[in-house]
Amino acid sequence: MKGLHLTHKQLVHNSGEDLWDYMFENQPLKYLGLEDEADETADWYQDSIDWMTEQLLDGEVFATFTQDERYAYTSLGRHINLKKKRFNSLMLQGWTIAGNMQKGAFSMTKLVKSKWDIDLDYRTLPEEVRKPIVTSNASKFIKQWIKDNHE
Repeated sequence: MKGLHLTHKQLVHNSGEDLWDYMFENQPLKYLGLEDEADETADWYQDSIDWMTEQLLDGEVFATFTQDERYAYTSLGRHINLKKKRFNSLMLQGWTIAGNMQKGAFSMTKLVKSKWDIDLDYRTLPEEVRKPIVTSNASKFIKQWIKDNHE
């Protein structure tokens, strides 16, 4: 008997006889559902891109990461999880803005500089971009500057 590695749609859309033949008689399933999965993938991606473009500020543009298109970043240094439709948190390391992905940490400041030749500076970012950046790792001097200028 084969191991059951069937999707919900395969279980629902195949008859009991088809499932029996698949499991015990080594017959192929009549409904594989692969076409639907491809459509669903395209749908979530397009829905996420639509959501993100609605969230962009005036003049802000985006690009997806080449190694994982579930994530995107913007010219103002925002990091987006497209699959979950949310902005990921970033951290301030010195005056450099850094982020994390599954493959490790990266410098958002360098990424934006190399893509759009924009120098990201925490001190000049709009409030809605600056506010979610975690500053707990910042130096004492930088924390004092933030307190004096933005609180």
